[in-house]
Amino acid sequence: MALNNQYAKVVLLLTVACVVSLWIYQRKSIFALPPFKNAFDVMKEKLEHVTPAEIDLRFYLKTTDLCKDLNRSNPKTIDEWKKELHSGRLKLIPLFKSNEYVYPWEKDYLSNPPLKNLSDLPDLELSRVWYLSNGDVPILARNVSCKKREPISFRVDLKNRKGFQRPLGGDELRVWIEEDPSSKSGMKYFASGFMKDLGNGSYIATVTPLWTGLIRLRIGVVYSREYLRAALHLQRIGVYRYIYGLFKRGKIEEVTFCQSHPNVPGRSCVCNLTSVNTVPYYCGRPLDKRLSCKDWTSVWPTEYPQLRDLTPAEKNVCDAMSRPAEQTLLKQKVLINVSENEDKDPILTPCSKTDPRKTWEKQSPRGYWSNGNRWTSMICHEPELTSHWIKECLKSTRILIVGDSNALRIFMTLCENVGCTYEKGGSWPNPMTGRNKENNITVFFNPHEHLISLKPQWNSLNLNGGLKKFFEWIPSRGKHIVIIHYYLHISMSHPMGLHSKLLNFRARLQELFKRNNEVMVGIRGPHISTTEWKTNHMSGGDVLAPFMIRVIHDVFKYLKSRVVFLDGWDMSIGIRNEGFHPPNFVPTAMLRTMLSFKCS
Repeated sequence: MALNNQYAKVVLLLTVACVVSLWIYQRKSIFALPPFKNAFDVMKEKLEHVTPAEIDLRFYLKTTDLCKDLNRSNPKTIDEWKKELHSGRLKLIPLFKSNEYVYPWEKDYLSNPPLKNLSDLPDLELSRVWYLSNGDVPILARNVSCKKREPISFRVDLKNRKGFQRPLGGDELRVWIEEDPSSKSGMKYFASGFMKDLGNGSYIATVTPLWTGLIRLRIGVVYSREYLRAALHLQRIGVYRYIYGLFKRGKIEEVTFCQSHPNVPGRSCVCNLTSVNTVPYYCGRPLDKRLSCKDWTSVWPTEYPQLRDLTPAEKNVCDAMSRPAEQTLLKQKVLINVSENEDKDPILTPCSKTDPRKTWEKQSPRGYWSNGNRWTSMICHEPELTSHWIKECLKSTRILIVGDSNALRIFMTLCENVGCTYEKGGSWPNPMTGRNKENNITVFFNPHEHLISLKPQWNSLNLNGGLKKFFEWIPSRGKHIVIIHYYLHISMSHPMGLHSKLLNFRARLQELFKRNNEVMVGIRGPHISTTEWKTNHMSGGDVLAPFMIRVIHDVFKYLKSRVVFLDGWDMSIGIRNEGFHPPNFVPTAMLRTMLSFKCS
């Protein structure tokens, strides 16, 4: 009996203790324990934000006469530099301290540890796609139905190779729809979709079928979170594709590395060539005292940098990353049977009467491809692109196009349609001019300020005053169009390089708008490009393109009503573009969009 009484007392005491503990917790008493912090939260607290200006200031002394060369035995010729690159002996100079970041996404990715186990990566076979039907319980997606123009959503649960749910988001997933091969329409439809990251290993994929028939849902896990972390880490420590710079006076020559950031390896001191190039650019200072920074004469492309400071698992992933879109697709087959919508297709407002802001803010799809090569915009109505219409649209107009070879393709497409006679220039990457005297149309092309060096030979600098001088050609009156494109060449280094160029462009635009309020401006955005980079795939191509797009949107957030965004990303996902240069119908579609905002 005594034992039973003791047992009852213990139960009573435990019950009272639980009630008191629950009351303390609910009242948030000072006696309550602080919340538990996992390792990732602690790592995030250690990371510190730094601005590009602070980084430039840190390297400032290296660009002054006070800088003294510490190692006078470093390479001086291309052959010597190549040996350093291939051997892996080249000592890189990190752009940041290990606990610093500039952009919020860097903090997000670098707060997590590097990949150590390949089994943690997404598994294309085990991951699942669930159909979300009007808030009901998700069902495994196989065959679903909807009406034309009716958005339809799916939840994507990424599983690792052990079959467990991945705990974090941040993977680069792409979704698009295409006509199923069994369909008999023969129209070859494609359209991109919208992917929302839930941050927990699951994603919401939303597509809007814009044609009827049987459609196949395509979801690609293009880049894992772990791979993107490795890419950001390599850029922070200085793994870029550099440019060789030749300094020459008479018979005296010396070669150093050049790039958009001041952390140039191989030299203790650096030439700040920003005033010459009009945007930030740096080369190692020659060791030979008979040469100065003013003796910079030409550039030559370096080899692709070797991977370093990666775990064996990261190295394994990086070596296998260059692959076609087909190899990134989830294996689960999902078909959508699309029926006609009782409501008529909406009549779109002509682009010439549409706020350009919609080209920045409309959610995918912003259009779709039919016949494999015809783009139909869902933002506004675009007239048919004919030579006659273009000539009428551009009478007495000057068009200035700045960028790389993809910008040049817009220039060439335009000139072909208006019948240009080429008056200046030559082979790429030189400036070019085309005219149609009958309609008083002049088209200029100028390479962007990030020096373009493609062939293994010494290439002239093509220093022509940059955007400042280019825009000075535009008078206060008259019809002018400006199209600019920064992407692949800039993607070989940290996004700060893109940021500085865009800020310079924005400043020049604001000056231009004050002088000529009628000028039209377009920015051609990045496109997907997954296969052409074989060695160190992350040093170029589209790996960092989503981050670059964020930078573009941020820089122009207050000018979106003045600037047309030519969305290469939305256009290229559906057609599974793989190379650096999308098919010719892509620049043609971009030109049509741009001119549609000018002419009815």
